[in-house]
Amino acid sequence: MLIVILVASMSFEELGLAEHTVLVAFAIFFGSLMLGLSLAFGIGGKDLARRFLERRFVHESHEQRDREDELSPL
Repeated sequence: MLIVILVASMSFEELGLAEHTVLVAFAIFFGSLMLGLSLAFGIGGKDLARRFLERRFVHESHEQRDREDELSPL
């Protein structure tokens, strides 16, 4: 079925009726593939991302709080 649709769209493109059908179909396919891969990577790596963010921001907030305590006049 997909091949029939592809052949029909390519024939319409050759006739000049649908000039950018194949380009739009490729863009939709490529965009959906990239969206699917990014969602899979995001969902699969959420624990790794959480640990990275906790190490980065929790560590910085403790250092910043310690510096504020040292420089505090009161």
